[in-house]
Amino acid sequence: MILTLPKRVLFITILLIVVTTSLNAQRCEKKKLAPKEWLANYDFSTQTTYTQLAVGDTIRMKTVVYSQYDYRIFVVGENRLGRLKYRILVPEKKFEPVVGKVVDKEITLYKRDQHGFLMYDENEEPIPIGTTIVKDTIWSRQLTTSESVIFENDNIDNFYWDAKVHKTRLLIVEVIVPKSSRYFFGCVSLMVGRIPFGENVDSETNIY
Repeated sequence: MILTLPKRVLFITILLIVVTTSLNAQRCEKKKLAPKEWLANYDFSTQTTYTQLAVGDTIRMKTVVYSQYDYRIFVVGENRLGRLKYRILVPEKKFEPVVGKVVDKEITLYKRDQHGFLMYDENEEPIPIGTTIVKDTIWSRQLTTSESVIFENDNIDNFYWDAKVHKTRLLIVEVIVPKSSRYFFGCVSLMVGRIPFGENVDSETNIY
């Protein structure tokens, strides 16, 4: 099928965006964004990601931390972007009971004595005296998702998040680039380093 001109232009534009984004990420990988002393003896080669952000941007990135590893996670960027704010969140899912529907249900009424106890016939069966309609609630389960903050670089001394991970789980890292009167892009890196238990100093934070 021969592409019409508008479709061809759109295809070329999308291709250029993809290629440009990939090339920018590759350029960011070559930059030394993190101070050497922050790296310690963690392995950052397998889970660290790079991207480009503009001033005023907010982005959410996901990463998985695996059990039996010590982790160090932090976010760094080019100096011209200013002091990046970031926080690490743990998404939590749980099922909660909710009312599915309410239906009319017919039930049988039985004869009772003056004290409210059932009365029985000669066959030891309750004596029916009629029926009535009651409202019957049918319950179901609803999945709800919440997020809890486990780290935030809310002051200048919070450089990174250290954790001794005992349970594999998903983490969300939210990065906020401060606004500026000038509009420009810069490289940002989500640094995710890990090392097996027993090969590192004690971690400050624990996840069970």
